[in-house]
Amino acid sequence: MGRPMIGDRKTLILEILRAHLGPARAITAGHIAEMVFGDAKHDREVRSIIAELIVADGHGEILASCSGESFKGCPAGYFWADDWRQCEIYYNVLLSREDDIKHRRMAAWHARNRLAANPPGQPAML
Repeated sequence: MGRPMIGDRKTLILEILRAHLGPARAITAGHIAEMVFGDAKHDREVRSIIAELIVADGHGEILASCSGESFKGCPAGYFWADDWRQCEIYYNVLLSREDDIKHRRMAAWHARNRLAANPPGQPAML
C-alpha cells in the first residue's frame, strides 16, 4: 500500500483532527504520525502540516491541549474545537505564551549585551 502523497497526507490529517472533536478527544502528533506515516518519528512533519492547516488554510478550530495548562483533565494533543469557548481559552493561553516569550527574549538580549561588553575570560557584570 505505500504512503499517501503529500496533499493526501494533509487531507488525511485534517480528517483525523475533525474526528477528534473536543479537548477530551485530543490526539498527539506522534499518534497522528503513526496513522499517516506508519511511524511516530514523523511527529515533527505532522506538527508542521497542522501549523499549515491552521495558519495558511484557515482552520483555526484546530486547538492544542498541552500539559494541563489549557484544558485541565484532558489528554495532551490536538483536537477540533466544538465550542467557541474552547477557542477563547486557547487564545488566552497563546497570549500568555506571547508575554512569556517577550520576557525571555528581553532577558536573552540583556545577557547578550552583558556578555558582549566583557572580554573573554571576564565574569559578566551583574
